[in-house]
Amino acid sequence: MCKTCFAAICLFIFISCNNTTDEKKVAIVTDATQKDSLVIIDTTASTYNNEYEVPDDACFASIFKGADKKLTNKKSVVKNGVETTVRELIGKEYAGKAYCSSGNEDLDGDGGKELWIRGYTGGTHCCDGWQVFVQQHSGSYELEDSLTAGHLCFDGRLFTFEFTEQLGYFMSCYACGFEDSASGFIPMREIKLKYENRKFQVLSYSAEEEKQLMKNLSILKRNSYKPQGIEGDYGYIKKEIAMNIAVYYFNHDKDWSKTRSLFDKYYIFKDAKSVIKELKEYIDYIDNRNSF
Repeated sequence: MCKTCFAAICLFIFISCNNTTDEKKVAIVTDATQKDSLVIIDTTASTYNNEYEVPDDACFASIFKGADKKLTNKKSVVKNGVETTVRELIGKEYAGKAYCSSGNEDLDGDGGKELWIRGYTGGTHCCDGWQVFVQQHSGSYELEDSLTAGHLCFDGRLFTFEFTEQLGYFMSCYACGFEDSASGFIPMREIKLKYENRKFQVLSYSAEEEKQLMKNLSILKRNSYKPQGIEGDYGYIKKEIAMNIAVYYFNHDKDWSKTRSLFDKYYIFKDAKSVIKELKEYIDYIDNRNSF
């Protein structure tokens, strides 16, 4: 028997012998590499009561403030035809830690009570996972929409979906970016969403914001001829172009033909063919995982 397998078995026995309640669940799962690994899902009561509170400075805090986790975690939810409890869902999908609303929200004003869950998918710089359940006549809450592949904030009325998580390393380092406030450049890395008719929908930006985006692309194109910082390093400019192109795409009814034309106009580097292919893959990834 391999040392790793022996250690896993010993750990399993130790946990089983020392677990005096059914509050901790231990499960053997198979990961993408097809190797068995021991995963401990902590479903202790403290994870679900008010000890796990939303930080006051969290940009999405208003939806979740005031929810009583002791009551919420027992509520029944239906996802993909399977009924379970909030507690079990969070334990399975978010390793036992996620924020949950009270179940009395009605953000789209249609009279239906909503229950919001916000977890974290894991991984470096990625990603928020949101699920919206709407109460049915039976009293249980059924999944109506979900959102992932980005970072989401809420100001009490609108949501802000940021592309930083997906495009943060695009052709550059995560912390790298273009800055030139003197020329009028303003970073554009997000889109506005509204929750309406039980779906997330893009709230198209204004004419002034479109004008700013075009100005950004002009400034980036102009600076593509004279690299700043490390000689020959244009990565930070390429990433900023990608951010603006993504913003444009989702604000123009996801019209790829128009988006591609805009890219061709402002991207002057020789690797344009490979870069636009990679950018399209990122955009498709976001698009295919969300309803907006």
